[in-house]
Amino acid sequence: MNFYNYLNPVKVYGLIGVAVVLLLTSCSRSRKPEDRPIFSPTSIQYAEGFTITEKGSALEVTVTSPEGFRQEYILRGKNNVTSVGQTEANMIEVPLQRVVCLASTHVALINSLQETDKIIGLESRRSVYNADVVKAVEAGNIYEVGNYDALNLELLVNIGPDAIFQSVRGMPASSAAQMENLSLRTVEIPAHYETHPLGRLEWIKFFALFFDKQAYADSLFQRVEQSYKETMQLVQKPAHRPTVVAGYFSKGVWIAPGGKSYFAKLLHDAGADYIWKDDSTSGNLKLSYEELVSKGIHADYFINIQMVYKDREQVLADLSEAKSFKSVQANKFYMNNATTNANGKNNYWERGFTEPHVILRDLVKILHPELLPDYMPVYFTDQKQQ
Repeated sequence: MNFYNYLNPVKVYGLIGVAVVLLLTSCSRSRKPEDRPIFSPTSIQYAEGFTITEKGSALEVTVTSPEGFRQEYILRGKNNVTSVGQTEANMIEVPLQRVVCLASTHVALINSLQETDKIIGLESRRSVYNADVVKAVEAGNIYEVGNYDALNLELLVNIGPDAIFQSVRGMPASSAAQMENLSLRTVEIPAHYETHPLGRLEWIKFFALFFDKQAYADSLFQRVEQSYKETMQLVQKPAHRPTVVAGYFSKGVWIAPGGKSYFAKLLHDAGADYIWKDDSTSGNLKLSYEELVSKGIHADYFINIQMVYKDREQVLADLSEAKSFKSVQANKFYMNNATTNANGKNNYWERGFTEPHVILRDLVKILHPELLPDYMPVYFTDQKQQ
């Protein structure tokens, strides 16, 4: 006889009914966002430009820059009705659905979160490398709103973004005041001040707060961090650290990464001996011809990092002294121009912002090719004399 024949049908249906009620009650409770924070915990390890503090069921995010900029934002869920002492000026309801990006690095970070469809405006199609974003502009799905000095405020009001992401100090005070008067919400992003490559990428956790993608951002960051550290381990044993001169020439001045800068850190982690490593500058150095030649002529490698020159000939036409450099004569001359589109936009300065592990592998391949024999650089090209 079947076991279920021994059960009382009334009791069975009664038990089923109780179970359904309990299940529905549990689901109902889990769907009340005002009862709990919508934000999952996240930790900041490398980035120095933002902090996150819990404020009940909301978050207070503080953004700072080395130049003294400071701004606080209160983020809360759209259905969260709990008072956290916020004001209209600094409170932002998330997740955002419609955003404008005034820097291509912001496009790259949002794209890494798979939230590119939320972008409704950017400076212009020429300001980005991402082919899908360019197509969206051409199709009329993303608007060109102008640059910091010439924003189309009427268009911005008409498209009504939830927020406009901009670089700190990028916008003139007059434009910022106009946008505030028009109730156009801006969010300042000083991510480019970060001196650790993983610190720049870690701003993906900041952007994740605006799209409810914290867990996704944490997972992506951990994968990149692991890859970065694994590549660093490759160069721990080689005794030789080749010397490197890096930077670019502009208007009679050599612009070199400071000794405490983002690129100097990449060179160190790639097993290089950067010739200005003892400098304490976190930004760029502006050097004379004489300063460049005196230190750079004997360096093992020459790495040109810029957005203007297309090839070796253009660089040497403006910087003829470099023809006598040991690195150039030995064909150890490289440029970060491998990913440039028809509009001249270089993806090194866009997607590269989110791929420090790839840039690091590129540099290891250049400086220690025996460690990555089958690897092809993504962002750098070899400028050998033809």
